[in-house]
Amino acid sequence: MTVYEQMNEYIKEGNIEKSVSYALDLMKNKTYSIVALYEDVLGKILNEIDCKQSDEDCIWYEHQRTAIVRTIVDALFPFLMEERQDLNGKKVLVVCPSEEYHELGAKMAADFFYLLGYETTFVGANTPTKTILSALRNIKPDYLAISVTNYYHLVTVKKLVELARKEREHLVILGGGRAFSHKGAKDVVGVDACIGTYEDIAALEGTK
Repeated sequence: MTVYEQMNEYIKEGNIEKSVSYALDLMKNKTYSIVALYEDVLGKILNEIDCKQSDEDCIWYEHQRTAIVRTIVDALFPFLMEERQDLNGKKVLVVCPSEEYHELGAKMAADFFYLLGYETTFVGANTPTKTILSALRNIKPDYLAISVTNYYHLVTVKKLVELARKEREHLVILGGGRAFSHKGAKDVVGVDACIGTYEDIAALEGTK
Protein backbone atom coordinates (compact mmCIF):
# COMPACT_ATOMS: atom_id res chain seq x y z
CA MET A 1 0.00 0.00 0.00
CA THR A 2 1.38 3.42 -0.93
CA VAL A 3 1.70 6.31 1.49
CA TYR A 4 -1.17 8.05 -0.26
CA GLU A 5 -3.42 4.97 -0.06
CA GLN A 6 -2.67 4.39 3.63
CA MET A 7 -3.17 8.03 4.62
CA ASN A 8 -6.35 8.28 2.55
CA GLU A 9 -7.74 5.19 4.28
CA TYR A 10 -7.08 6.64 7.75
CA ILE A 11 -8.59 10.00 6.86
CA LYS A 12 -11.65 8.46 5.20
CA GLU A 13 -12.22 6.54 8.43
CA GLY A 14 -12.04 9.79 10.35
CA ASN A 15 -9.21 8.35 12.42
CA ILE A 16 -7.27 11.42 13.47
CA GLU A 17 -4.94 9.50 15.81
CA LYS A 18 -3.71 7.08 13.13
CA SER A 19 -3.51 9.87 10.53
CA VAL A 20 -1.31 12.11 12.65
CA SER A 21 0.81 9.23 13.99
CA TYR A 22 1.41 7.94 10.48
CA ALA A 23 2.54 11.36 9.25
CA LEU A 24 4.85 11.83 12.23
CA ASP A 25 6.38 8.38 11.73
CA LEU A 26 7.10 9.20 8.08
CA MET A 27 9.00 12.30 9.18
CA LYS A 28 10.82 10.65 12.09
CA ASN A 29 11.96 7.77 9.89
CA LYS A 30 12.85 10.17 7.05
CA THR A 31 10.99 7.97 4.59
CA TYR A 32 9.04 10.88 3.10
CA SER A 33 9.69 14.59 2.71
CA ILE A 34 7.32 17.29 3.91
CA VAL A 35 7.00 18.63 0.38
CA ALA A 36 6.05 15.21 -1.00
CA LEU A 37 3.61 14.62 1.85
CA TYR A 38 1.92 17.97 1.25
CA GLU A 39 1.77 17.77 -2.54
CA ASP A 40 1.43 14.07 -3.35
CA VAL A 41 -0.66 12.95 -0.39
CA LEU A 42 -2.46 15.61 1.66
CA GLY A 43 -3.12 18.02 -1.20
CA LYS A 44 -4.43 15.20 -3.37
CA ILE A 45 -6.75 14.02 -0.61
CA LEU A 46 -8.11 17.53 -0.10
CA ASN A 47 -8.85 17.98 -3.79
CA GLU A 48 -10.80 14.74 -4.13
CA ILE A 49 -14.01 16.02 -2.55
CA ASP A 50 -15.96 18.79 -4.24
CA CYS A 51 -19.23 19.40 -2.43
CA LYS A 52 -22.23 21.39 -3.57
CA GLN A 53 -23.69 23.85 -1.08
CA SER A 54 -26.91 21.80 -0.92
CA ASP A 55 -25.18 18.51 -0.14
CA GLU A 56 -25.08 18.59 3.64
CA ASP A 57 -23.81 15.02 4.01
CA CYS A 58 -20.85 15.76 1.78
CA ILE A 59 -20.08 19.10 3.42
CA TRP A 60 -19.64 17.80 6.97
CA TYR A 61 -17.51 14.95 5.62
CA GLU A 62 -15.33 17.39 3.69
CA HIS A 63 -14.94 19.52 6.81
CA GLN A 64 -13.95 16.48 8.86
CA ARG A 65 -11.26 15.49 6.35
CA THR A 66 -10.00 19.06 6.15
CA ALA A 67 -9.78 19.27 9.95
CA ILE A 68 -7.71 16.08 10.09
CA VAL A 69 -5.32 17.35 7.41
CA ARG A 70 -5.00 20.67 9.25
CA THR A 71 -4.08 18.82 12.44
CA ILE A 72 -1.41 16.89 10.54
CA VAL A 73 0.01 20.08 9.04
CA ASP A 74 0.19 21.78 12.43
CA ALA A 75 1.82 18.71 14.00
CA LEU A 76 4.62 18.78 11.42
CA PHE A 77 5.91 22.25 12.31
CA PRO A 78 8.90 20.97 14.34
CA PHE A 79 10.07 19.14 11.22
CA LEU A 80 9.64 22.31 9.18
CA MET A 81 11.99 24.05 11.60
CA GLU A 82 14.56 21.28 11.19
CA GLU A 83 14.45 21.36 7.38
CA ARG A 84 14.25 25.12 6.93
CA GLN A 85 16.83 26.66 4.64
CA ASP A 86 18.89 29.67 5.71
CA LEU A 87 16.98 32.95 5.73
CA ASN A 88 17.04 34.50 2.27
CA GLY A 89 16.36 38.08 3.38
CA LYS A 90 12.86 38.15 1.85
CA LYS A 91 9.50 38.59 3.54
CA VAL A 92 6.15 37.22 2.42
CA LEU A 93 2.61 37.86 3.63
CA VAL A 94 0.18 35.01 2.87
CA VAL A 95 -3.54 35.84 3.05
CA CYS A 96 -7.04 34.72 2.18
CA PRO A 97 -9.21 37.75 1.32
CA SER A 98 -12.57 38.67 2.78
CA GLU A 99 -15.22 35.92 2.47
CA GLU A 100 -12.60 33.30 1.53
CA TYR A 101 -12.81 30.62 4.20
CA HIS A 102 -10.67 27.89 2.62
CA GLU A 103 -7.30 28.60 4.22
CA LEU A 104 -5.56 25.23 4.35
CA GLY A 105 -4.00 25.51 0.90
CA ALA A 106 -2.67 28.93 1.87
CA LYS A 107 -1.26 27.51 5.10
CA MET A 108 0.57 24.81 3.19
CA ALA A 109 1.94 27.42 0.77
CA ALA A 110 3.08 29.50 3.74
CA ASP A 111 4.93 26.44 5.04
CA PHE A 112 6.70 26.13 1.68
CA PHE A 113 7.81 29.76 1.89
CA TYR A 114 9.02 29.09 5.42
CA LEU A 115 10.99 26.03 4.29
CA LEU A 116 12.68 28.11 1.61
CA GLY A 117 13.95 30.67 4.11
CA TYR A 118 11.37 33.42 3.78
CA GLU A 119 10.28 35.41 6.81
CA THR A 120 6.69 34.26 6.56
CA THR A 121 3.50 35.78 7.94
CA PHE A 122 0.27 33.81 7.51
CA VAL A 123 -2.93 35.54 8.59
CA GLY A 124 -5.53 32.97 7.58
CA ALA A 125 -9.08 32.99 6.29
CA ASN A 126 -11.53 35.81 5.68
CA THR A 127 -9.11 38.69 6.21
CA PRO A 128 -10.64 42.13 5.51
CA THR A 129 -8.87 44.28 2.96
CA LYS A 130 -8.11 47.00 5.49
CA THR A 131 -6.45 44.41 7.73
CA ILE A 132 -4.28 43.16 4.87
CA LEU A 133 -3.24 46.72 4.03
CA SER A 134 -2.36 47.30 7.68
CA ALA A 135 -0.19 44.18 7.64
CA LEU A 136 1.55 45.43 4.48
CA ARG A 137 2.38 48.71 6.20
CA ASN A 138 3.71 47.02 9.32
CA ILE A 139 5.50 43.99 7.88
CA LYS A 140 6.71 45.60 4.63
CA PRO A 141 6.91 42.29 2.75
CA ASP A 142 8.56 41.71 -0.60
CA TYR A 143 5.76 39.35 -1.64
CA LEU A 144 2.01 39.24 -1.05
CA ALA A 145 0.51 35.80 -1.75
CA ILE A 146 -3.28 35.73 -2.07
CA SER A 147 -5.10 32.38 -1.95
CA VAL A 148 -8.58 32.12 -3.47
CA THR A 149 -10.76 29.04 -3.96
CA ASN A 150 -14.01 30.63 -5.11
CA TYR A 151 -13.76 32.18 -8.57
CA TYR A 152 -16.36 34.82 -7.68
CA HIS A 153 -14.05 36.26 -5.03
CA LEU A 154 -11.63 37.43 -7.72
CA VAL A 155 -13.53 40.71 -8.00
CA THR A 156 -12.59 41.47 -4.40
CA VAL A 157 -9.03 40.36 -5.06
CA LYS A 158 -8.68 42.69 -8.06
CA LYS A 159 -9.51 45.67 -5.83
CA LEU A 160 -7.14 44.36 -3.14
CA VAL A 161 -4.32 44.11 -5.68
CA GLU A 162 -4.90 47.71 -6.78
CA LEU A 163 -4.81 48.99 -3.20
CA ALA A 164 -1.81 46.86 -2.27
CA ARG A 165 0.23 48.30 -5.14
CA LYS A 166 -0.54 51.79 -3.90
CA GLU A 167 0.56 50.77 -0.42
CA ARG A 168 3.89 49.20 -1.54
CA GLU A 169 5.27 50.26 -4.89
CA HIS A 170 7.66 47.35 -5.50
CA LEU A 171 5.50 44.62 -3.99
CA VAL A 172 5.35 41.35 -5.96
CA ILE A 173 1.80 39.97 -5.80
CA LEU A 174 1.15 36.26 -6.26
CA GLY A 175 -2.11 34.40 -6.83
CA GLY A 176 -2.80 30.86 -5.70
CA GLY A 177 -5.71 28.49 -5.20
CA ARG A 178 -8.33 26.93 -7.43
CA ALA A 179 -9.76 30.27 -8.60
CA PHE A 180 -6.51 31.16 -10.36
CA SER A 181 -6.66 27.98 -12.43
CA HIS A 182 -9.36 29.63 -14.55
CA LYS A 183 -8.06 30.87 -17.88
CA GLY A 184 -7.22 34.56 -17.78
CA ALA A 185 -7.67 34.94 -14.01
CA LYS A 186 -4.07 36.10 -13.54
CA ASP A 187 -4.39 38.94 -16.04
CA VAL A 188 -7.90 39.98 -14.99
CA VAL A 189 -6.88 40.30 -11.34
CA GLY A 190 -3.48 41.80 -12.10
CA VAL A 191 -1.19 39.57 -10.06
CA ASP A 192 2.43 39.23 -11.14
CA ALA A 193 2.45 35.43 -11.16
CA CYS A 194 0.50 32.37 -10.05
CA ILE A 195 1.88 29.72 -7.73
CA GLY A 196 0.61 26.21 -7.19
CA THR A 197 3.56 24.07 -6.16
CA TYR A 198 6.69 24.10 -4.07
CA GLU A 199 8.74 24.39 -7.25
CA ASP A 200 6.79 27.50 -8.28
CA ILE A 201 7.75 29.15 -5.00
CA ALA A 202 11.35 27.92 -5.16
CA ALA A 203 11.69 29.52 -8.59
CA LEU A 204 10.49 32.99 -7.54
CA GLU A 205 13.81 34.53 -6.65
CA GLY A 206 15.41 33.09 -9.75
CA THR A 207 12.75 34.43 -12.12
CA LYS A 208 11.73 37.68 -10.47
